Amino acid sequence: MTGKNRPEGQFYIGDVQVDADNNSINLHGQWVHVEPKAMHVLWVLALQAGQTVPRDSLFNKVWGERVVVEEALTRTISQLRKALNDSQARQVIQTVPKRGYRLTSNVQWQQHLPQQAESQPEPTSRPQQPESRMSVIIATALIVIMVIIVPLWWFGADEPKYDTSPTPSDSVANQPSVAVTAFTNGSGKKEGDYLAAELSEQLHQGLSGQSRLSLAPYQPEQNVEQKSKQVRFVITGRVERLTSSGADLVLSIYDSQVDKVVRTMPVNSDELKPGAITPALLKPVFEQLGINTEEPSSEQGDSGQVDVKAYQYYLRGNYWWMNGSTSEWFARAEKAFLKALEIEPDFASARGSLAYIYARYQFHDIYMPEAMAITKAEQAIEQALDLNPRQIDALNARAIIATQRQNFKRAEQALEAVFEVEPSNSQALYLYSELEIARNQPEKALAYALKAQQADPLSPWVNINLAIVYGVIGQYDSAYQALEDAISIDPDYVWGYVWKARILHQEGKLADAVKVLESAMELDPGSAANSAYLGLIYLDLGLSGEAQYWFEHTAALYGDSVDARFWKNFVRLVYQRKDAALRFKLLTQLISLKSGTYNLMPVLLQTAEELRRSAPALITAEARKIKASDRLVNIQNVEQALGLLSLSAPGDQRLINKLVQFEQALPQWSASQAMGARRLLATGQPREAVNALMQTANDGWLVHHWLRLRHPLWEQYSSVPGFDTLRRTIKQKQQTQQALLERDF
Repeated sequence: MTGKNRPEGQFYIGDVQVDADNNSINLHGQWVHVEPKAMHVLWVLALQAGQTVPRDSLFNKVWGERVVVEEALTRTISQLRKALNDSQARQVIQTVPKRGYRLTSNVQWQQHLPQQAESQPEPTSRPQQPESRMSVIIATALIVIMVIIVPLWWFGADEPKYDTSPTPSDSVANQPSVAVTAFTNGSGKKEGDYLAAELSEQLHQGLSGQSRLSLAPYQPEQNVEQKSKQVRFVITGRVERLTSSGADLVLSIYDSQVDKVVRTMPVNSDELKPGAITPALLKPVFEQLGINTEEPSSEQGDSGQVDVKAYQYYLRGNYWWMNGSTSEWFARAEKAFLKALEIEPDFASARGSLAYIYARYQFHDIYMPEAMAITKAEQAIEQALDLNPRQIDALNARAIIATQRQNFKRAEQALEAVFEVEPSNSQALYLYSELEIARNQPEKALAYALKAQQADPLSPWVNINLAIVYGVIGQYDSAYQALEDAISIDPDYVWGYVWKARILHQEGKLADAVKVLESAMELDPGSAANSAYLGLIYLDLGLSGEAQYWFEHTAALYGDSVDARFWKNFVRLVYQRKDAALRFKLLTQLISLKSGTYNLMPVLLQTAEELRRSAPALITAEARKIKASDRLVNIQNVEQALGLLSLSAPGDQRLINKLVQFEQALPQWSASQAMGARRLLATGQPREAVNALMQTANDGWLVHHWLRLRHPLWEQYSSVPGFDTLRRTIKQKQQTQQALLERDF
């Protein structure tokens, strides 16, 4: 079989059936189609099962002479892992760093496979979640009913009535038990995907405020058959077509008591317009369930009708905001929101969403220079709140900026205004946890993060936010559990892998951190922040060659720029401490000085000390703020505070006290970053500094030790008792982690 150039034949990967002729995979009795190129890659790996297949070989055999980007193979592998349910474990298709991929499971070839089940779906352009047989039957029935008899059913007076009295699947309070599943897109247009996702979420949110219902959590990955085992009524829908004035939708209600669809309801373009979407969805549902309620209010933020094209762009922006990868979400969401506002300038919700993403300008990768982003955010906030003073995203954006500025009262006011509109808004709840972290109140932060999870347990980001709080306060087991929850909800959600790597790094589990972060890079190879962070972890391992590979990858993502030149030369300039003058010049112009995964402020400060330069402008600007009596040293400005202490005359007791208070509030995070040791070193206490570093190295890991121990002051204090022991301890841990990495790869 090895002489074939095109995929053909049938084989098993473990207990997974693969039909290469039909580009399909049978996992646990459910068939799913994959792209032809994805099947070709899987077929090549299967032919060489157990062996590492180089990336170049895969490109040659699958794409031939076509010129394709490196990311094409990465995304194809990601699709295959999703189809094989291998996105989390990476145990079927294994990445061999800098080489290629290996299919680790046993492969059994055979000439013929049993005939595929009737429920095998038609080929699609990408892997899909398999539909159950019941879902297919229901979807088919919906279309037939809509075309043939829905007009009679909808407008006629003789509509069949079904008993909606409580059953064992209803709640004990005699409330109808209801669930909403993800709507499907039958329009044939990409915009229909965004609309289907938004409508199902809006319907769930609209029902969540009804005390006369027992509403199950929104789990879009579950189909009608799965949900019917948990509740009595399951509501689903299908976007049939997009029109110039709106969209046509068909809703259906499945009753598990009688095991059938008891009602289908067309919602046409005139009803399904922005500003009236939730009422259009809720009214027929309430009628069927026999619930009398007042007319629901219109969408928060936008009175009157919004142009349908503008709304479609708004939905697209929300999709990328919530589902995009770390490198792409900002640009795609911004583009869509701006397009919506170009069509409909008074679209308050689009203004608010734009304000929010600008306020998050450097939450992960560096999406925009700070001054520009904050200016844009504040303009969008004011414009959105002028149109609607209760616009939630704008209020949340105001809270983000106020928290950054330590204007905590203003941040509180903005978040409380959100709760007046939506008492359990999960976004505002986790922003409150960020506010409490900024106030050095970790226990309060944890309480809000847990409330956010209770409000929206199936949000990947809400679970990641909870993990971040656990990680900051040193509760690592709880952090890992929250991250596993996030990844299980969405195996392609890059942030879950990145934050897992950060906590593993903080604990000193460097080999595991590398593996997890390389998984993130497979999902999102365009993230400069993740690529740079992976290089930094390799430096912690003492593997400068591997670090250089990822720094060069980072440089390539920045194009011809100061940032590209800096990262390409990072090992030489920073790790090997060459050419301090050039290093300082590049650092002071660097856009990527700080991201959501790393902070190079200590590098800049140490370089300034090495050259005996005065404090950089960004330190002196922050110094005036930090020295104010009402300002805290917190997780956002502690690096500037340490720099200020190191570069100014020693003995500023007020600043020292603020640093000590911060270390006491977040002791484990401070220790892993050597905060206390650096303060002690700056105030002439080298023996105490060495003891603090030794404690950190023994308990977990001294993050970026190669930077901490090469501080200019250590040249004077390297003879301090215990310093050589500290170096040996770090070296031993390095060697252990290197061996683990070598064993796994």
